[in-house]
Amino acid sequence: MKKITKEKQKISQEWIANHGGCSFDLKNEDIILYDNGLFWLKKIKYKTRKFLGTKKMPNGNVRLIFSKKAYLDATRHDAIIWISELGETIKYLQSMRKMLKKLGFDTDKTIRCPIKF
Repeated sequence: MKKITKEKQKISQEWIANHGGCSFDLKNEDIILYDNGLFWLKKIKYKTRKFLGTKKMPNGNVRLIFSKKAYLDATRHDAIIWISELGETIKYLQSMRKMLKKLGFDTDKTIRCPIKF
């Protein structure tokens, strides 16, 4: 965990005052984006099958078992970004990245997705 100085807090607060739309938890290295800032959150309700348990397969994998009749209410949240504002959103994120690099945070970590699309 990095030490957060008053100078770093001041730099981040000035950036927020100039740009808005988010806040930072520098101790936990989190960026908190607000609804209707860069995107809009859409709440979608749907039905999903009830999870009953797992079954071990001979090859070592595990199969999930769902009920055929029982359904549960579920909710998901989709983040919607406006196409017409994509360029401005990219500029905003690049400005945020530049400020975070100035504070000494590593913004170049890449996470490899094991699933290929």
